[in-house]
Amino acid sequence: MPSVQHVFTLSDTFVQLDGKHAARLWDADAAQRGEHGANGEDDILIGVLAMDGTWPVWERHCAGDEIVTLVSGRLDFVVEFADGEKTVSLRTGESCVVPQGAWHRAVVHEPSRALHITPMGRTEHRRWEGADGEGQE
Repeated sequence: MPSVQHVFTLSDTFVQLDGKHAARLWDADAAQRGEHGANGEDDILIGVLAMDGTWPVWERHCAGDEIVTLVSGRLDFVVEFADGEKTVSLRTGESCVVPQGAWHRAVVHEPSRALHITPMGRTEHRRWEGADGEGQE
């Protein structure tokens, strides 16, 4: 368990809060590869994700809403709904809520860093058909 003396950045270390709100620290690179223990239905993963390019996949979080705050850069979140896609443009300091179960992807217009507060129970991915270059910045 981390202590108050343990100083870290959310860019290098992601924080997992389990269902009892106990914190566990994970190396950011490992966490981004999915090598973390935050898979329980009530687990939340918190970290700053660096993004240099448009995501090649869609993702969705079936356990709850995801909160994203843009720390630096400029990007759009494309969110898929039953009646079509909606694009949300974020500038530094702005936040959005990605609804539970909504497929979403990021279109990165310039190198960006975003704080993600993500429910981890059953996160799914699927390939974005435009990932081979069509529609990418």
